[in-house]
Amino acid sequence: IMDMNQFKVPWEHWIINNFFPKEIFNLICEHLKICFLKTYTNNDGTRGDFIQGRTFLNNEYVEKYNLQIVPNWILSKKVFFENEFNINLDNFGLRMELTQDVNGFWNKPHLDKLDKRISIIVYIKKDDTKNLASYLYTNEYGHNELQIEWNENSALIFVPKPYTWHGFKQIHFVGNRNLIILNLPNINNWILKNTLWIP
Repeated sequence: IMDMNQFKVPWEHWIINNFFPKEIFNLICEHLKICFLKTYTNNDGTRGDFIQGRTFLNNEYVEKYNLQIVPNWILSKKVFFENEFNINLDNFGLRMELTQDVNGFWNKPHLDKLDKRISIIVYIKKDDTKNLASYLYTNEYGHNELQIEWNENSALIFVPKPYTWHGFKQIHFVGNRNLIILNLPNINNWILKNTLWIP
């Protein structure tokens, strides 16, 4: 059962525990064992603009690995997202990125594009015992940092604004750091449609 809490510091965001139903979370964990994930080894503080070097659960990928239950479940939550977070999701496509970060990866304080409409970072699995969750900031210089607590299958959710600075500090960790990053952009405005699952 979803457990959602709202926070105002350093800016409005929500944490949902048990984000995915157990069946879907277990499916994603099993998928991580068999799929070939492109690993983030760049250390420039970004995920980069090289789309071919990233793993998106678009229509082709979802069909290939029989993961339809994942986007279908998210689709079923459209009204929930609209009502709880006061957003309009007309003409949405689902941008689902499965990440596998390794030591050396970090993400400097940055803003998400406003046309992503909602940002959801779901913490899936990690090998290190350290807290490897996201950091929230009040500006691009990383001031007033607040680190989210890592819990498997918990999600950090926020509506992108001109002040929702976030990232991941450059720290040493062992093994992999697996996330699913979800956005629901308007397909009419989103240029890289090959990164989307479209209903």
